Amino acid sequence: EVRYLKDTVDYMKIRAIRHILSSYDAITVSTPYELQLLKLLGLNNVYLVGETIDTYFLRKNESAINELANKIRSEIGGDLIVFIGPRSRRKGYLNLLRAFVKFVKQFPYTTLVSIGEASSSEKELIEKYENALLQSKRLKIYRFLPSLHKYAFIKASDLLVLPSKEETIPLVFLEAWSMKKPVIGAKSPTISSVIRYDGDGGILVDPDNVDELERALYSMLSEGKRTAYGYRGYEKFISRYSMEVVGKKLSEVYREIAMT
Repeated sequence: EVRYLKDTVDYMKIRAIRHILSSYDAITVSTPYELQLLKLLGLNNVYLVGETIDTYFLRKNESAINELANKIRSEIGGDLIVFIGPRSRRKGYLNLLRAFVKFVKQFPYTTLVSIGEASSSEKELIEKYENALLQSKRLKIYRFLPSLHKYAFIKASDLLVLPSKEETIPLVFLEAWSMKKPVIGAKSPTISSVIRYDGDGGILVDPDNVDELERALYSMLSEGKRTAYGYRGYEKFISRYSMEVVGKKLSEVYREIAMT
């Protein structure tokens, strides 16, 4: 009886959601998974538009970004991995630290740069790993950086990592792809519908599997895949996520609504 009641409540929730969403003129989504999910609800007012970033800012400041990136590369020396986001377990940061501690024993000239505020969740455990890496000078932490400096770190990097499953498509992935940088993300329905296979702009891992994340770091940095994966991400960005493409899709949605 309890299971029957739960199934009934779940069914009513789905019907209520479908009723509410069907009343809108249009629903725009960011990923193919979201499109498929809402189509399965019987909705015919859903449009895949995607996400984009401010490429005008990147073009306008390209020289300054390149100059800062060259300075960062000369100061760091070896390979550079960048994490951008809240420094929390839910964003995959704790497991990235765990994987990087193991990885850096084999590749001692690799540096991890973390850009983002610390989280109160599991702060002591995160700080334990951070302090060990700070002592060995394998980690640099920035609570906040202006956009120019953030983009310079992405430009200078070999790889951007955000193993968080709580994402649709992370904007930092688009920022990385716009600069031909590969990414490592988490296997989730939304992200897996954007990065469909290893090499499709990056690699996806089980966010709770530290060993798998370490292997992904090794694969990306030691096997020469970063250039090919980064260029594939760039092709995808230009064809699907540039301001021009996303703007055109959004305009088409408004045009279709106006004609109905």
